[in-house]
Amino acid sequence: MNILFLKDLLPTARAGDVKNVKPGFARNFLIPQGVAVLATEEALQRATKLRAEAEDRRIQETKDWQVVADSLKDIELDIEVRTGPTGRLYGSITPTIVAEALEEKTGREMNRRFFNITDPIRVIGKFKVFTKFVEEVSLDIRSKRNTRLRVATKYPNLTNDFLVSRGVTQYKLIPSLGATETYPFIGSSEIITDITSTGKTLVDNSLRVLKDGLILSSNACLFIVKKKAAKLQPFLKSFE
Repeated sequence: MNILFLKDLLPTARAGDVKNVKPGFARNFLIPQGVAVLATEEALQRATKLRAEAEDRRIQETKDWQVVADSLKDIELDIEVRTGPTGRLYGSITPTIVAEALEEKTGREMNRRFFNITDPIRVIGKFKVFTKFVEEVSLDIRSKRNTRLRVATKYPNLTNDFLVSRGVTQYKLIPSLGATETYPFIGSSEIITDITSTGKTLVDNSLRVLKDGLILSSNACLFIVKKKAAKLQPFLKSFE
């Protein structure tokens, strides 16, 4: 069914456009809502004027949205989420969630159709969301899933005192039940505090000591009774 749009219905059409749509969509929505009329010969005589008016609106809208886009070029959205024990989100980040977060940050109404999330976002991190306000105005918005820093440890008191002394306040201690070095790999924490001697365990799990991240450094001392020294010489040589 061919219809003439009397009003803009973005992104489907602008006023003055003639489109072929499904009869049900036209009869049940477009025509009753006054958005469009049947493309009769009489109606089409209005098309030129409607297109000219729509073009004026499009130019002004493009200018307005360009101002908005320019103000958002370096913006990062912090979105609070809930995660499970493995670090995965309950659900995913949707265009509606991004639109609501941007509305709150800018005070301007946003349509979820502005935002294109090609791959589902189901883990914490930083992501780019392609955004198109109108045909000529688009940008990438950096969206950050925001949770407190999780620190896996068997030494909560030492860890807590160390982090506070370094000015770190937004964190959550995750009690380690064993094999602390695996916690970042399985998504249960971002960093760990643990004991290491040679550092081999860190390397094996693709971990490294953070700069200024040393909490305690210690050396072991071995004491022996002089009378037993001769007998234990072979054992002591293994430490040389």
